[in-house]
Amino acid sequence: MYERFVLCVWSIVGMVLSDTQTFGFADTVRELLEKVRRALEAAGWDVNVVVSRIESLKETAITANEVQEDAKRNQKAKTIAFGEAKRNLYLASSGYLDMAIAAVGKGSEEAKNLRRYRSRIRRPDAQEAVPLPIREPPQ
Repeated sequence: MYERFVLCVWSIVGMVLSDTQTFGFADTVRELLEKVRRALEAAGWDVNVVVSRIESLKETAITANEVQEDAKRNQKAKTIAFGEAKRNLYLASSGYLDMAIAAVGKGSEEAKNLRRYRSRIRRPDAQEAVPLPIREPPQ
């Protein structure tokens, strides 16, 4: 039951605290435990074990954060690379379409048809458009 309570509280608090706040909180608690070491030991707690556990959990969180930040940097780089590749693909394809238009003669009927392919990708096909149903207002 206690674990569920802790998870519930963490799901609320953990989303609000920044990484820096969470790490700072852990450091502060560790320092406070040192200040009240005698009282904790008198109550039967092994402060060294508790402090060691906090430090271990903090190191795990720092490592996981580094992995996450690295993944975000990699994903951003991949997104940029994809954007550049997509742009290069469009520019090359468009250039080759221009080449084909020039080959059949810019003013020809065939060139007019070829130019339509470029404009078709920018607007949805009228036959593919499906009107959304209109709901009746509640009464």
